Order: sequence, then structure tokens, then C-alpha cells
Amino acid sequence: MIWKLNGDFLAIRLDPGDDLLECVGEAVNSSGIGSGFITSCVGALKKARFTSILSTPEGFKYAPMREVEGAVELLLASGNIEPKEAGGTKVHIHAMLCIDDHEFTGGHLDDHGNIIGVTAEILVAKFPGIIRETPKGPSAPIKFN
Repeated sequence: MIWKLNGDFLAIRLDPGDDLLECVGEAVNSSGIGSGFITSCVGALKKARFTSILSTPEGFKYAPMREVEGAVELLLASGNIEPKEAGGTKVHIHAMLCIDDHEFTGGHLDDHGNIIGVTAEILVAKFPGIIRETPKGPSAPIKFN
């Protein structure tokens, strides 16, 4: 992984074997930007872990986690980054993926297990004061300080 901070923008390039969300969190922590929005994210994964929202009679809930291995094109991803109360960084990314023979899918990426296959290029715009309210989950709104 390499990263460069230019004003309020953090550019990150990941290498094969890097874990997408873990490395974005490490780059954000190392750069000191605190919180922000992922404005661009493309690349290729060799393993993806993600879920999506289901509508049930009881309301919305997450579907079981789906794991895909092989060539996974990361077509588009966006999200937000915030400091955790206990230290470190929470990276929250939703992505559109292309797997197998042009099967398009995607959703909320898991915190671990999205492994780079070729590269990923991420641009983060600094935006101080992002805080997701508790309880955490699909309905947790974002607040700005």
C-alpha cells in the first residue's frame, strides 16, 4: 500500500493481498485526516465479502454475508470514514461488483476479507466531524459535528 495526502485529499493505492477496508483505515490513521468520504474507488479483488439489505415483515435486516473468490472487478465504491470511540477508524463502504461472466452485484462490504487481486485506487476527501449514531446498523444516520 502507498498513500499520499494532498491538502484535503488522500490518494491510496493498494497491492495484491492487501485487505481493502483495513488498509484504507490504516492510511486514514497514518495521514491524520480523521474522517471523510470515499469519493472514488476502483480496482480488482480476488476475494469479496459483502451483504445487502432485505425487506422482511419485521422490517429491514442484513442478508447473510456472501463471499466470492476469483476475479472480482470493483467497479464503483463509496462510503464514509469516521474515528471509533475506542480509537482507530471505522471504514464503511458500499460497492458495485462484477463477478464471473458479467454478473453484477454488490452491497455493504464486510470489515475484513475484501482482498485485493490486482490493485485498488481510492480517493478520500477529508470531511471533519463525521459521526454515525448508535445503535450501529443499517438505519444508523450520519451526524456532522
